[in-house]
Amino acid sequence: MLTPVEAYQRFIRGGTELVPLSEVAERIVATQVTTTPPGIPVLMPGERAGRHDGPLLTYLRVLEAFDQRFPGFADETHGVHHAEGRYWPRCVKEPVTG
Repeated sequence: MLTPVEAYQRFIRGGTELVPLSEVAERIVATQVTTTPPGIPVLMPGERAGRHDGPLLTYLRVLEAFDQRFPGFADETHGVHHAEGRYWPRCVKEPVTG
């Protein structure tokens, strides 16, 4: 939807917001989201997160639930804000215009 550079420009100019994972469906993420292990990005800046029941958001919800259930044994999920046991990815403010 946006190039990584365009997403970064939105980020540094205040054109992004933290969004609870439960509301990220079809939003454009502003930062890279990477889980460790395996350390492979699951979302890139400027990419649309996809459907709520799609594989990427389902995977992130499973990790979020694991982190809530087993504090101290959490996976490393980079690119999301962690608050109140929940994941808050940074998304581009809607609507996106050229």
